[in-house]
Amino acid sequence: MGRHYRGDGWCVTFQKAVESVLSQANTLPVSFVDFEIIPPWHGGPNGMGLWFICDTEANRNRFRSEALACATKKVVDSMVSKGFPSNAASTLETNVTSLEDMERVGNRFYYFR
Repeated sequence: MGRHYRGDGWCVTFQKAVESVLSQANTLPVSFVDFEIIPPWHGGPNGMGLWFICDTEANRNRFRSEALACATKKVVDSMVSKGFPSNAASTLETNVTSLEDMERVGNRFYYFR
């Protein structure tokens, strides 16, 4: 699930924060099944990107309207609890897509290019 990072650094810490929210996805009004981390090119903690991935387009639309804000807050809270600076966590950018959306363009790699 998601892009996996090895070693230390902000991406690894961020991945752990997102995974802890994914493990509690059933507490959201609409759950997500996977995620994709888009790290900033500069390597610092500011400007992390995160795509929540739902199974279907219908759930993507529901997630966007019913769960995106809540899920983003849960990730930000998890980031801070795992050591992210709160000012960096507040720069998190999130969006949502679906497995169906990714399949339509070919695969995950092409979707997030």
